[in-house]
Parts: sequence; structure tokens; C-alpha cells
Amino acid sequence: MLRTIITTIYHRFDFLALDENVWFHRQVAYALLFFTIIHVTGFYVNFYRIDELGLRNDDAYSLLYKSWAGITGWIMCLCMFLMYTTATQSIRIMSFETFRYTHALYWVFFVGIVRFRGDLTCSIVAPCRRMFCQKSTD
Repeated sequence: MLRTIITTIYHRFDFLALDENVWFHRQVAYALLFFTIIHVTGFYVNFYRIDELGLRNDDAYSLLYKSWAGITGWIMCLCMFLMYTTATQSIRIMSFETFRYTHALYWVFFVGIVRFRGDLTCSIVAPCRRMFCQKSTD
């Protein structure tokens, strides 16, 4: 969790709760999992209804598994599954290297977000810049 960087910048960014970095990381992961389940369920329901009503020429299977958005979405879900399953305490204790290397899949996950969502600047960099790079008025 980048402990050396956090230790280095700890005194410069005292307005961030850097002591709670592991807790925050887990909460973001739980929220990401929750909203991913809602998102994927919504796609299944919507594509089933589209297929049932015959609104498109494609069937639900080809929309979910053969389209570009479907393929990148399932690759991202696979990366999430691998990261979440190896993040359990039993696997971390048994094989920390497995945990470490599967967490390196976050690069694949972010590339999937860029391909799935669009421009990286608009989706990730700009909101983070606005949130963390504002000067304090105190």
C-alpha cells in the first residue's frame, strides 16, 4: 500500500487521513464491489428485456459477451474477482506473492475503464486533480 511514499508525504499532507489508508482502501473496494454487482445486474435485466421485446437485431448474448463493452466489462470483472479472492486473509498469509501480483492487475482494470468509459482525463484524472490539488484558504 505504498508505505514508503505515505511515510514520506505524511507531514506535508496532514489534512488527509493517511493513518487510515488500509481501512479506506477496503471501504473503496467494498463500495466498488457493491456498485459493480448493481451495474452488472442492471445490464442483464436490460439486455434480457431488449431481447424479449425485440428492440435490436442483436440478441442479449451477443450484447453481453461479443460487444466491445461486454468484453472489456467481463475482463474488468475477472480482474476484480482475482484481486478480491486473493485479498482474503488466508490467501495473503499462505501466499503473499499471489496477493501482490494479482493486485498488479489494477493496471488492466484501469485500462479497461479507459476503454469502457472513454477519455482518462475526463473520467479519472480531472476529478482527482480538482479534489486533491486545490489550495487551502485557511
